[in-house]
Formats: sequence, structure tokens, C-alpha cells
Amino acid sequence: MKRKFPKDLTSLTFGRLTVLKLHEVVTYKNNKKVARWLCKCSCGKETIVFRSNLINGHSTSCGCYQKEIVSTHNLTNHRLYSIWLDIKKRCFDKNRKSYKDYGGRGITICDEWKEFINFYNWSINNGYSNSLTIDRIDNDRDYELSNCRWTTRFVQNNNTRKNVYVEFDGERKTLSQLAREYELSPSTIKYRLNNGYEGKELVAKQNTIKKKKVV
Repeated sequence: MKRKFPKDLTSLTFGRLTVLKLHEVVTYKNNKKVARWLCKCSCGKETIVFRSNLINGHSTSCGCYQKEIVSTHNLTNHRLYSIWLDIKKRCFDKNRKSYKDYGGRGITICDEWKEFINFYNWSINNGYSNSLTIDRIDNDRDYELSNCRWTTRFVQNNNTRKNVYVEFDGERKTLSQLAREYELSPSTIKYRLNNGYEGKELVAKQNTIKKKKVV
């Protein structure tokens, strides 16, 4: 369950940031009002942050945390850092093309992984390698420890909301799997499904299949 925040964020802490007071309310052309808050970082520096960036975990420091990663962990050039940034953008960046399939559906990243080093440590201890990609087991749940795994691109592609599943010969397979198994194009099998083909006719070679009569 997502945490609910009061209208007044004064004195609340978000990561390394403690809210001091409301700085301003910005009104956009569509009359939408957005609050910006003056915050003090644990390093002592003050910074102004949008409310949305505070409550969704996008901003947790004045920027000092990222600098520490560079100097202490030297991980910003690591592939995991790029993956972590991409996950955050999917969940929080409304200008990102893929946002509608992630943040736009309410998908977010768990509090623990909002700190990169925690995501890094989990990945290293849970099967990460450069040949694998991160996959959410349940596509309707968040990026969180219990719902993520490192797997091959093939497995991940078979675990998307856009897949078409086919019941064939007692097994449930994706259209792509079935096409690959019988050396046919996915579009061929999709056409046959849409036109009432069943059983062996669904995967038969073109020169052995009988043309359906148009009624």
C-alpha cells in the first residue's frame, strides 16, 4: 500500500532531505498548481524540490548522494547503474515514452531500491550477469525484491502484457514460441487464429494446409 502524505510537508524527511517550509506554488497554463518545497540535506546544503519528486522518491538528497557513488563506489559507469536509472525514469519521468506502461499504470520502485547501492547489492547477490536483464515476475506489481529476477531476454519477452497466448496440443504457449517451434512467422499463425484454423492446421506448412471457404 502506498504511503499517503499530508498537504503540509514541513518537518517530514525524505531520504537525506528534511522539509523546512513551502517555497512557492507554481501555476501552469492549464491552471495546474505545483508546490516546491525548501529542504535541508543531511550534508547541510539547502535545495528546492517539487512535491512530486519528494513523495515518489525521485529526490532523496541535494545531489550529494550521487557524488558519493562516484567517489566511494565508482559505480556510475557500471551497467547496473544505467539499468537502475532507466527503471526510475520509467516509473517517475512523465516525459518518457514508456512512462504510460509503468508509472502511468501505478508501477513504482520500492523504497529500498530508491538508493542505488541497495539495488546494486541485491542484484550482485541474486544472479546478475551482463548477459541478463531485469524482469518483473508479475507485470502488475512494482519493482521490488519479491517481484524481480535476472533472466534472459527470451524469458522476459515471453512475460509481457502484450503477448498473445495460444492453447495448442495441451500446452499454453506464446504466439512467438509456437511460431519459432514450427518455423513459421508469428503473423502467419496470428492470421490462422483469426480465421478459425485449429489443431495441426494452425502450424502446418503452407503447401499442406487447406484454404478455408469464405461463407
